[in-house]
Amino acid sequence: MSAQSRPGPGLQAALACAIAVPFVYYATQLIAAPFFPDYSFLRQAASTLGSDRAPLPWIFNGGAVLTGIATLIGSAGIAGALRRLGRPPLAIALVTLALLVNAVVSIKAAYFPLPHPRHGSGPLMIGILLFPAFMILALWSLERSRAIKRYLLATNLWILALIPFMAHWTGWDTRACTGLLQRLATLAIYPPIAIAAWYLARRLRAPRA
Repeated sequence: MSAQSRPGPGLQAALACAIAVPFVYYATQLIAAPFFPDYSFLRQAASTLGSDRAPLPWIFNGGAVLTGIATLIGSAGIAGALRRLGRPPLAIALVTLALLVNAVVSIKAAYFPLPHPRHGSGPLMIGILLFPAFMILALWSLERSRAIKRYLLATNLWILALIPFMAHWTGWDTRACTGLLQRLATLAIYPPIAIAAWYLARRLRAPRA
């Protein structure tokens, strides 16, 4: 077996940013919540921590900007790694687009905090949620990628299972667990970015047959 050329420091740093995305996202909430009296992770959405009701909204909104920047840089790392692995250009473009949309939405949420009408992601959320599907497409014929593709498929099934509750199709009153549902949904948004980047970083360091 011959050693595959290792990724350069720039690519490694970009992949590290992608791996950091969920840690920054969730850590921001853990840091901001203690400064918001009576904040409930169960009942209240994450963005409430950056709203006009928050005593220190800059903590959450600053974290949202950092999340967006990490995602933006991470998109270059994931795209670069996929190119080095010889993946289809169209699939790489779709993956990159989904990550860029995610980054823009994070930064926009900080720039337009609640209750600003432009705060929400709106139809852009569709692009964000398609990241796992686009990654599956990019990795489709790549050997030794079965486990990561199964994980990414599971995240798609996870969000599909949550949609009826989040869209209020079930007829159940979910207002008491709005925050919980949102955080369950984010498990299909942020961790897949980190896990995909971690897989690609390991793959680039692995010996080539």
